Amino acid sequence: IRIYLKTSLARIKDDELSGLVASSGTLFIYAATAVRYITIGGEDYKPHLSAMLTHGQRSINKFETEIDSLYVHVLEKVCGDKEPDEVDGMRNVLSMTLFLRNPLSMEAITSLSPESNARLYLSWLTSVIHIPEQPGAVVAPFHASFPDFITNPDRCSPKRCPLFRSLVASDSHELIALKCLKLMNQSLKYNICEMPKELTVSRRERANSPENVGKISEALKYSCIYWAAHLAEVKVFDAVLVGSLRVFLQKHLLHWIECLSILSELQTGVKSLGSVVTVLLLLVHDARRCLQMNFEAVQKHCMEIYESALVWIPQSSLIRKTCAADVSKVPKVILGLSDSWSPAELNVQNGSVVRSVAFSQDGSRVISGSNDTMVGIWNVATGGMEAELKGHTDMVMSVAFSQDGSRVFSGSNDLNMFRIWNVMTGEVEAELKGHRDSVRSVAFSQDGSRVVSGLDDRTVRIWNVTTGKVETELKGHTNSVTSVAFSQD
Repeated sequence: IRIYLKTSLARIKDDELSGLVASSGTLFIYAATAVRYITIGGEDYKPHLSAMLTHGQRSINKFETEIDSLYVHVLEKVCGDKEPDEVDGMRNVLSMTLFLRNPLSMEAITSLSPESNARLYLSWLTSVIHIPEQPGAVVAPFHASFPDFITNPDRCSPKRCPLFRSLVASDSHELIALKCLKLMNQSLKYNICEMPKELTVSRRERANSPENVGKISEALKYSCIYWAAHLAEVKVFDAVLVGSLRVFLQKHLLHWIECLSILSELQTGVKSLGSVVTVLLLLVHDARRCLQMNFEAVQKHCMEIYESALVWIPQSSLIRKTCAADVSKVPKVILGLSDSWSPAELNVQNGSVVRSVAFSQDGSRVISGSNDTMVGIWNVATGGMEAELKGHTDMVMSVAFSQDGSRVFSGSNDLNMFRIWNVMTGEVEAELKGHRDSVRSVAFSQDGSRVVSGLDDRTVRIWNVTTGKVETELKGHTNSVTSVAFSQD
């Protein structure tokens, strides 16, 4: 740290160097942040250096106290000669930068930001925020300790840092959600990539063009993908936010789905609508059902959201009324159109008799075992098949997910073998051999270390997942064991 400081601050005196080294302790991030702060003024860095040394920095073993003291000093100096509205503007831009789900470039932050001077405000914080010079490179804090500090009301308290109060997560998410909604309301439209008219008409062989992705701005891409994630973090909805959400749902819902299809993010749409069902409940619910029902078609070609997707919407659905102008342009079903949505959210076509199904712990996937010897993994949001696990030679009688969703356990009538599959790779991790009769039921233990099987030979067996060996054979039943389960412990 001493060598780094002496190299970075060429004209520093020995006593000044010793003071900085003592303050840094063993924390290189302290030294690096101090150098960036001191050298903001270029060659004439003596005023900043003198201010830091007279601030009374002292080497303390506790990391938070040491680095917090530096951050407090930086913020005090940044805010000291600024007007209150300038500090508020800087807070807003900093909030957006730190609470984004994915970091964005300065250009995109400027497009989303409520402040016209976003670049200027962030430039005041270059000792803690990295602003790259090359276009398109992302803006981000130099070190995770700064967001930790600035969002902690005890560490960045009014007493310690009176000029810059700590950032509140829910307020920051509300700000970003509002800006995302406003940008989408301004930018989304029918045929957003302005494809020639002949390409907007549905054809069986037609699919989205990859080159259209580049026609959508970085800020709009972010808004379309993450607006709902930010909205879900908002605790209190004010009138402005609700108004923007209402405009979006009533005027730009189909435009948004078109845009997601172009970006290959249609699954995000189903999840987004699922996370905001408490606001404007009926319309959001209808939009989600419409997207689930037509997912495959819209995923392939974005313009299908205005075509085939609107044909089969139930008569009394709110989305049919909201999008009446678009509905009037598609073929009308004279007979057989249902009046309301079916109680079943999804109908998944498996193609064979299904013997067993199970949900993953997080509810995002379902597995099925069927007569065609296959184990299928299905996406709950879209109904699409994510993976087909092949290897059994007879009907799959029972399937189970491990608690963390990383493995699947399947039992089949191909005698003498169970299989444990890796969900990510689709490969068999283990084959458990040794039973003498057909399997009826399988289950994972809570910690994933054991599996249990129920068999036609009237036994229950507990297997060690790591070794693939039988740990215990439980005898006593007088007929086939058709169902097994583990207690939580």
